Amino acid sequence: MPWDGTELWAGELSRDGRISNAHRIAGGPVESIFQPEWSPDGSLFFISDRTGWWNLYAELSGKVVPVFETEAEIGVPQWIFGYARYAFLSGGRIACILDKNGFEYVVLVDANHSKTQAIELPYSVFGGIRSDGLDTLFFPAASGVTAAEVVSIRVSDRTPGVLKRSLAVTLDRGYLSEPEAIEFPTSNGQTAHALFYAPKNKDFTAPAGERPPLLVISHGGPTSATSPALRLAVQYWTSRGFAIVDVNYGGSTGYGAHIASA
Repeated sequence: MPWDGTELWAGELSRDGRISNAHRIAGGPVESIFQPEWSPDGSLFFISDRTGWWNLYAELSGKVVPVFETEAEIGVPQWIFGYARYAFLSGGRIACILDKNGFEYVVLVDANHSKTQAIELPYSVFGGIRSDGLDTLFFPAASGVTAAEVVSIRVSDRTPGVLKRSLAVTLDRGYLSEPEAIEFPTSNGQTAHALFYAPKNKDFTAPAGERPPLLVISHGGPTSATSPALRLAVQYWTSRGFAIVDVNYGGSTGYGAHIASA
């Protein structure tokens, strides 16, 4: 499957459809390549998990060089085509979606000066990312207390604007439990990850020292992961006094190849 091993090739395409000078850029049986894309200056960028994490690389002067390496995921499993987890802006800037400990962030990479900076946004899940090639980003996003919405943001002033909401009503945050990333030991010396939701209802307080009933759920997969986006089915239980642990078991994505292969 493409998340196990893929190869990235490049060649010259003639007017009659023939390919010449074909050569492999990266990839192999145990290296996954994701979202190859030409930058505005004609360089070939792509995401690779060669370090055990899906990070951003480029081919420059015939060599593959790291653009943004970190112990977090930029890529995702390609169940469908068309995913975009990074987008080019003007001035050598690249906006990337970064998945770390079950939560996602937008990080701005200055490829000319090897600098990175997180863009503070009120979201923890991003469906993809696009740009106008200049200074504006577009993406669907959500958080633990915000349903999915389509957003644009000018990077220069960091002001997001909502283009379309999926939920027309306003929810009282006094009843909404926000997810917390937790981890715990599991078999064979491995570590499992999960999102924890505490009970939350502004109208009730549990007796001191009393523990709530706990529901444990797990996502389908295995090449998937639970999301911290708002889910009313979860909030139904937490607003009624239940705690929930939503498990990202071994094999879940978003935690590097050492977890995905567990």
